[in-house]
Order: sequence, then C-alpha cells, then structure tokens
Amino acid sequence: MSQIKPSRIAVSLVVLVGLGFYLWPQESDIVSLADPSIPVGVHFNEVQLIGRDQGQRQWEVISQTMRTEENMIFLDQLKNVILLQDNLPKYQVQACSGIWDKTSDSLRFLENVILEEDDGLSLQTNMMVWYNQTERLEFYGETRVEFR
Repeated sequence: MSQIKPSRIAVSLVVLVGLGFYLWPQESDIVSLADPSIPVGVHFNEVQLIGRDQGQRQWEVISQTMRTEENMIFLDQLKNVILLQDNLPKYQVQACSGIWDKTSDSLRFLENVILEEDDGLSLQTNMMVWYNQTERLEFYGETRVEFR
C-alpha cells in the first residue's frame, strides 16, 4: 500500500485554495452588475393586469412593459385596455402609456387617448383618468367626442 506524502497534500491544498480564490467573484464584479441608468423598482415585460373590486373584474390592461415604484405602477406601450361594467366590457381604450395608482385605485392614461364604446361613442383626448371605485371618467386637455 502506498502512502501519500505530506508535501503532496500540502501542495494540493494550496492549489485548491488558490483556485477557489481565483474563481470566487470579487465584490467589484458584483457591484458592477448594477446599472445606474435603470430606474429602481421591479420591471416586467408582456404584462396583463386585471383590476378587481369585491371580486368583480373592473378593468384589464395588456402592456408591453411595466415597472413599479411604491404605490404606482407605470405601464408603457399599451396594447389592449378594457374598462368593464357589471363584469362586461363597456369601453375600449387606446393610449401610449398609463399609470395605475394603487392608493386611489385609479388608472391614468396618457398621450393620444382614444375611448370607444360599442354604442358608437368615440372620444379622443390628451389624458384620461378612470376611478375604479366610482366608475367615473375624467378627461383633461383638448377633447373631441364623436357619435357614429
């Protein structure tokens, strides 16, 4: 039976420890992963949000991107927005971006907002706010209303 010499054990141990230090990530490597140009918060892509009040759906939003900051959720590149009444679609909304304020339970739509109703109502405005609790709409800026 052969014996392992203590010098070989010591050399092997030094090599393993050195290799471990070499491969272990340095603090500077970890810190460099944080990109200061990206705003703080949680970011999502291809998001569907559903707003509810007492278990009933009130609105649905499909957005390309979403980010959160405290009680605000910022939605960009909106793809589909439906405002519901009695669990049925009432209004279709098109807008470039939106903000859901969780504190006031309101949705604010910004830039080239178009609201359409199946009854033929079409409305264009700069900014619109939907208050979920009262199902109230407010329009800001130049607003144009058409009936078909």
